[in-house]
Amino acid sequence: MEFVENPSLCLLLFIHLFCLQ
Repeated sequence: MEFVENPSLCLLLFIHLFCLQ
């Protein structure tokens, strides 16, 4: 999975979800 190789991408997605809430 690319998520494991790209921790920054996972973090960005997490921030995006947090902003949506």
